[in-house]
Amino acid sequence: MITRFFNKKNVAYLLLLLILGYGISLVFLKNINSDFFNEQDYLNNQTVESVIKDIQKGIYPATLKSSPDLFEYLVEEITTTDLELPIEEDRSQHLVLVSRLLLELTVASKRYKNLESIRSNQGRNKRLYELTEYLVKIVLKNDGLSKSADQIAANLLVTSVIDFPEHASMTDAKLMQVYSDSRKTPLRFNQLSAAIIIVLWLDRTSTSFDENINYIVELKKSVVTSGDLIRLMNHADDQVVLKTAQLIKKITPDNAIHALKYHLIHSKNESVQLAVLDAIAEYGIETRPYASQLRAFLHVSKSDQVKQKIIIVLKQINGL
Repeated sequence: MITRFFNKKNVAYLLLLLILGYGISLVFLKNINSDFFNEQDYLNNQTVESVIKDIQKGIYPATLKSSPDLFEYLVEEITTTDLELPIEEDRSQHLVLVSRLLLELTVASKRYKNLESIRSNQGRNKRLYELTEYLVKIVLKNDGLSKSADQIAANLLVTSVIDFPEHASMTDAKLMQVYSDSRKTPLRFNQLSAAIIIVLWLDRTSTSFDENINYIVELKKSVVTSGDLIRLMNHADDQVVLKTAQLIKKITPDNAIHALKYHLIHSKNESVQLAVLDAIAEYGIETRPYASQLRAFLHVSKSDQVKQKIIIVLKQINGL
């Protein structure tokens, strides 16, 4: 039987299959520039950092142009990994880099017209929803993530929200619950919490959501804790200040009232002043020490809307 199987015809078929299989693997490898990988076939940190640096400036680097299958590869690397199982250190860092590159490619494709094709149609249409479903399992079951899993979840959360802003499994309410739970216990890591702040800041239900995406690069650099969110109130862009005040209203971080009061008095933007007053009202009786300052501003404000809002806030903080 064995001798009969290995006749000339079957051996020829077998060789043909091996050649085809090898050829297919070579074609796939050619669709991702080899510079992206190190000797262990993990992502090369230096190449990834170089690509990220370019695309954040709107440059389409040659290594990316020659890698049409890169995005789909990144998605598959994440979705075929069980983060609940122990992962050796090198692969763990590889997956963190994978998730970071996924996020940067997604942001760049939204920010710059010449980078719209940065993600292959196959990767975009076939796998992104799967990526979001995978993320939901991580984020909504956040019970002691490892450092790498925390970073991966943070990157995937922002990535996924850009493509599926109103995903049914990741409502603001659910993300707020994850964030609230994280505040009740000492955080081992805080990348996921920071990502939730960024996602909530983007205001997914607003008509300006796509424009808000342009702020992600800056937000990722500056927002790590709720304290960083409060400091964003000092931003030169009124749009950033407005969105920040609206988010402070939602998550009521500690020690924000003084910063809110300052911007109520010094901002010339009526929309910002109204948003600040809405946020102040959420603090209830904690705002009572500032009641006299609110009354003083009531007399000098030139906006009837702001005056009416101050009266409402004063009644709320006094329990009326």
